[in-house]
Amino acid sequence: MRVIAITGLECFAERMVKDLQSYAGELEIVFVKPKLEPGTVYNLIRADIVHFIGGNVFVSNSKWKSFLFQVLSFRKKIVLHWVGSDILRLESERYNEISNIYHACEVDWTARELKSKGIKVEILPIIGLKIPSKEAIKLPEEFSVLTYMGKDREYFYGLWEIMALAKNLSYIKVKVMGTLCNKCQISSLPKNLEFIGWIDDVQSLINSSSVYIRHVKHDGLSISVLEALSACRYVCYNYPLEGCYYTPTVEELINRVGQLHSMFLKGVLKPNFSGFEQVRRKYSRKIVYGNLIKFYRELLK
Repeated sequence: MRVIAITGLECFAERMVKDLQSYAGELEIVFVKPKLEPGTVYNLIRADIVHFIGGNVFVSNSKWKSFLFQVLSFRKKIVLHWVGSDILRLESERYNEISNIYHACEVDWTARELKSKGIKVEILPIIGLKIPSKEAIKLPEEFSVLTYMGKDREYFYGLWEIMALAKNLSYIKVKVMGTLCNKCQISSLPKNLEFIGWIDDVQSLINSSSVYIRHVKHDGLSISVLEALSACRYVCYNYPLEGCYYTPTVEELINRVGQLHSMFLKGVLKPNFSGFEQVRRKYSRKIVYGNLIKFYRELLK
């Protein structure tokens, strides 16, 4: 049996391994913690392919980095999957010297960015979604907006833009998951802006909102955006993804959310079935994991 070891960013890697099992066939898919432990060494050494989620594997502690070089020396096939802000720390000259490395990313804008840095890359999404029946999907009775911000990285995740939105559309409730913004050092927040911190059941929060916003300084393909689209929610994104409203500036963001709210008040705002179809067509588990297994099999030939 050929072995695929998946490691790197644990939030992605563990989910991939769990979901890939149903599509793996003759392949053994194993999760490897990015730490020097006996199980880590064993699985990396016996793997035919080592798939790193988060491309810049050389930005790490020295012991782990040294071990990675040893793994590379075995001439295994290595897949580096670039997922977003890892590109900002790209050391392209390191990777171009190693012939057994294959590069992948999830979406066209990260592919263009990597190619501009001399990295040949294949577009290959890594997280597939369970697609619900759209007939049962309805928008909530109250109009509200949801976004995500990483703890202590609120400005990177668009804090100023979200504050501007809340101030200009003070009649709309704006919820922020992921942080309580305790260190934001802001004297006064708009009353309609609520920080709710970390939440495990993200999908229920998405379902209770009408619009999901993603306005970050640098991004790959956001899972939360896909989850919002799969729930037929409207998405305002500062990257051009099919099924979303492209809102690259704060002015366009405010205008678009205001338009959606006006449609809601008139009773003409329907679920975002167009966005739903994009996810069903491109990002279902069957399609994403089927393509990943096909990719692995091609590398193993």
